[in-house]
Amino acid sequence: MNLAGPHGAWWSLAYTQADFLPVLQTASVTGVWGITFLLLFVPASIAVLRPRAAVVSGVLVALTLGHGFVRLATPADTGGRKVALVATDNSEDLVRRYGEAVDAAVARGAEIVVLPEKVFTTADLPFARPGVEVIAGIAMETNSAVGYPSGVRYDKHHMIPGVERTFQPGTSLAFLDGDRLGLIICKDLDFPGLVREYGKAGAAALLAPAWDFDEDAWLHSRMAVVRGVENGLAVARAARQGWVTVSDSRGRIVTERYSDRTGMTTVTATLPRQGSATLYIALGDWAAWASTGLLLLALGALALRNRPAEREPDRRNHDSL
Repeated sequence: MNLAGPHGAWWSLAYTQADFLPVLQTASVTGVWGITFLLLFVPASIAVLRPRAAVVSGVLVALTLGHGFVRLATPADTGGRKVALVATDNSEDLVRRYGEAVDAAVARGAEIVVLPEKVFTTADLPFARPGVEVIAGIAMETNSAVGYPSGVRYDKHHMIPGVERTFQPGTSLAFLDGDRLGLIICKDLDFPGLVREYGKAGAAALLAPAWDFDEDAWLHSRMAVVRGVENGLAVARAARQGWVTVSDSRGRIVTERYSDRTGMTTVTATLPRQGSATLYIALGDWAAWASTGLLLLALGALALRNRPAEREPDRRNHDSL
């Protein structure tokens, strides 16, 4: 489903642990697969009432928590550029109001300002500011994140089926010039493989214009957090109708506020200068493939065990002949 479906890994049980940081660190090794395995294996081992299964379960939990606490004790990188995320759910006079919000953020020291997804329908926007990069979500032939004044552009790769069928999908990554800061848009954060490409490219953080639908706001914000842990990078996600969130490479919420239905929501944070290496970046979905292999072996062993025994020839009849 993760590799071929239109929704990436949105279905994973692992997101239920997004706020339990010691367990969440497992994503840096196995991706969501290891967390899902743990969530299913522990209750299953209790249900079968076998001492050996309970011991294995206890060891896995201890290793998971131990790794998590050690990783959380290792400080994440800081000292990069200051970012401001700005969002509103009010659609009136957006160019003027976002322009004023950008100016206010710059006055408070922001060097990068990220606006939500699909706020505007033209790239001709008056957001260029000296020494500041503004990332705006623009809906044209593509669903894009465009930088002002640099002109850097990222086109969304994965569209919402049906809703975004008219947009042409993007095919490449995009970085701010001279920085390890990548651009990505909303639903693309549902796809571990795409975000892993940023991790492999050395990204320190992702800047993500987004548009949620209130009901899915918490889930989508935490999916972005998990992608950051998998790939050792911070995520700055500016969502309308959702949570405006900055998380670090350990999944800690640096700052978070819900988008304002009338006024402007603004949060600020300092981005890291570099990312953290993870086993998930190096090995990808190895845990998923390993689990699949173990399942096939178990099914094969079960089939062999339940195969009917071959009947021996009746020797009495043979002797009488």
